[in-house]
Amino acid sequence: KANKLTVKSDVGLGIDDMWADNGTAFRLTVGDGCVTVTTDGNLDLDFVNATGAVARQASVTAGTTTIDLAPGFYIVAGQKIFVR
Repeated sequence: KANKLTVKSDVGLGIDDMWADNGTAFRLTVGDGCVTVTTDGNLDLDFVNATGAVARQASVTAGTTTIDLAPGFYIVAGQKIFVR
């Protein structure tokens, strides 16, 4: 099961202003057919597609992890992203 994630920012909210409830900071960078997650700790992420189904679950460790995804819209950690 994925960690509950919250966004703690009042201004300038972007996909790099996110923290998991366990205090782990992370950033999402969207690319062609992938999302790169940069984090300072371990966390689990759910990538939910436009139909509401979990399209991909990923467990990432501290550092940078690239996750391959089919093109489309996803919600991850409460943020909408578009993968080309």
